[in-house]
Amino acid sequence: MPVALRQSGLFVAEDWRVIYRAFTEINFAAYDFDTIRAALVDYIRINFPEDFNDWIESSEFVALIELLAYLGQSLTFRVDLNTRENFLDTAERRESVLRLARMLSFIPSRNRAATGLVKLTQISTTQPLIDSNGNNLANISVRWDDANNPDSFEQFILILNAAFSETNPFGRPFKEGTVNRIKTQLYTLNNDPSSNRVFPFSSIINGENFDFEVVNPDFEDNGLFFERAPDPIDPFHLIFRTDGRGNASANTGFFLLFKQGVLQKEDFRIDIPIENRILNLSGTNVNNEDVFVQEIDEQGFIIQKPNPTILLG
Repeated sequence: MPVALRQSGLFVAEDWRVIYRAFTEINFAAYDFDTIRAALVDYIRINFPEDFNDWIESSEFVALIELLAYLGQSLTFRVDLNTRENFLDTAERRESVLRLARMLSFIPSRNRAATGLVKLTQISTTQPLIDSNGNNLANISVRWDDANNPDSFEQFILILNAAFSETNPFGRPFKEGTVNRIKTQLYTLNNDPSSNRVFPFSSIINGENFDFEVVNPDFEDNGLFFERAPDPIDPFHLIFRTDGRGNASANTGFFLLFKQGVLQKEDFRIDIPIENRILNLSGTNVNNEDVFVQEIDEQGFIIQKPNPTILLG
């Protein structure tokens, strides 16, 4: 046997002449049930006119052709869906879009919640406090750097010192350092440990209402601000910043850290340790950073806290 014929006999699928002849007999326009059935009937009539010529509906051969047409439509439908998932313009599955993005060296991540600092410009207290001039500050609103009140700074600090922990009044911060080249101090509030860990508020931005929460802040020296892990016995903290340009500067004064969204929690009881355990969260729109995994006891007190996540400069 010649070498060419022998190779054609052994490797029929790789022989270009076999493939070409097969393609000339295929109707590539046949896609759905009707067109595939018609293509099968035409193929048999052309290639086997004498062997198969019984085309009545009750024929078993017709039933086999219709079964093949049904399977062909099912396969082409699935092939089309899978092919669409290989292109960004037509992909619909989230996994497909993420896979294509990684192929382009783009690492997608969830949206980051809006985060920022809000400055305290006015405070008041119901506690009877007397300033150096003998004025009772109870139920009186005191504004920060009030041009009409020369004692506004003293009164502002007097009210805050009444709320600060006794171990760190103004001038003796719980923590100090520099954030974004601005001197920053952290003060601990003498608040009820059983109070809320966040303080919600809402704001209208571009005509749309958004939910925000004032969270318990912290910072790293020469680093960034971040939210402390929620803890029912952890006191709340207040930020003081000064850029050396006086009290009228926008970067000088007392600040709170706020975030967009609503803090939620879910409890999971794990009795048996399992490697690579997957726990599904029922919450929606959970971002990448603000997730705290904590180990708690039967009373709800935290045994182990996670490492903080840096969020804001």
